[in-house]
Amino acid sequence: MRSRNFIRAGRAGCTWLSGASGEGTNDGTFASWRGTPQPIFGSWSDDNANMQNFWQMDSNIPNNYAGWTGSGDIAVGAFTDDGQTWAGAASGAYDAMWTNCLMMAKSKWTAISRGTLYLRFAHEWNGNWYHWSVDSANIANFQAAWARFRALQQQIFPACKLVCCINGETNGQTYNWVNALPDSSSYDILGVDYYSNHWLYTAAYDGNGGPRRLDTIKAAAVSIGKPISVSEWGNNSDSGDHPEYIAAMHDFYALNAGTGPGQVLYDIYFNVIWSPNKFGLYPEAQTLAPNAASMYKQLF
Repeated sequence: MRSRNFIRAGRAGCTWLSGASGEGTNDGTFASWRGTPQPIFGSWSDDNANMQNFWQMDSNIPNNYAGWTGSGDIAVGAFTDDGQTWAGAASGAYDAMWTNCLMMAKSKWTAISRGTLYLRFAHEWNGNWYHWSVDSANIANFQAAWARFRALQQQIFPACKLVCCINGETNGQTYNWVNALPDSSSYDILGVDYYSNHWLYTAAYDGNGGPRRLDTIKAAAVSIGKPISVSEWGNNSDSGDHPEYIAAMHDFYALNAGTGPGQVLYDIYFNVIWSPNKFGLYPEAQTLAPNAASMYKQLF
């Protein structure tokens, strides 16, 4: 087994947290499979009920993280009931729910000594599939609502870090996602969910002028002074088995690891087993991408 808590970058002393979500990530079997420790996990509390309970932190729930002592990235949906809107959020209509969310996150996360909790609020907001998706008419409301959530987070659980996470491609929207970002003071990390289908696009920018390649996303992070997290990434078997994608992602992390603007703080491989299993690499008996799985084990 390669003995390191972090994957070491090409520059001496620069490291990043490398983790995963899904199968085997709570009990160490994923880490044993790849041959290196897993210092961070990924999970989701992205509906109105779960974001006020964080059930994955309870010991009576299967595949829980109750005893986890490393760091964690938990995606928190902004709102998920029909009729809830960014205009309502901007007016303070969901402040009570968000307060409960942050109080519960603090209570359960700090019940034992752990690493850092990264809260990925309203993740993939530049898509069109969530209740909290942001269209061009709601950018101002989104930004105002985000500022409200940030103020609550700073008051209730300032020790956690807030991640503003985009989807790797802006889907169904007509804006440059950089121009729709909340004020840079209202989040700590620029996150991106970047699957192999995103990586296969070669254009540096999308049709709205938004950065779409990792190098242009990095440049955007530098311009706003934020480090990067790749909070979800994975080989999407719908587009094939791509070991070269795994290698490219590893190289990006290794070359850009660190805590400064445009540098990579952590990555989380999406090892959640779907049916059919589009993304998971472990267990290898279930993967649809054996070459990607082999490359992942070799590099990570």
